[in-house]
Amino acid sequence: MMQNAIRSNPGRRSFLSVRNVVTWVTIALILFVSLFPFWWVVRTALTDPQQVYTNTTAMFPENPTLYNFSRALGNVDLQESLARGGSGQTLNFWLYLRNWPLTLLKSTLA
Repeated sequence: MMQNAIRSNPGRRSFLSVRNVVTWVTIALILFVSLFPFWWVVRTALTDPQQVYTNTTAMFPENPTLYNFSRALGNVDLQESLARGGSGQTLNFWLYLRNWPLTLLKSTLA
């Protein structure tokens, strides 16, 4: 009786078959290719404007900052933006946010 309990099921496949390994490697590769651009956008957004082009191969920002988000929301004045390496162009996020439904309606109804 004990022999029957110990005997493995001959129809059962091994967990580490070549097919399973190839499947999981393919899934991991697709996930990496799909998610890496999003990570790179977040990494760039958290990097100081002066450091964006100096260390282009780093996977994580050296000194993460929320300055870029503050600038996009219009909370930074022109002088500070220029001092930190910005272009000096003003961003009016709230105006753009207010205008997008109007643009959407015009393009849908036209």
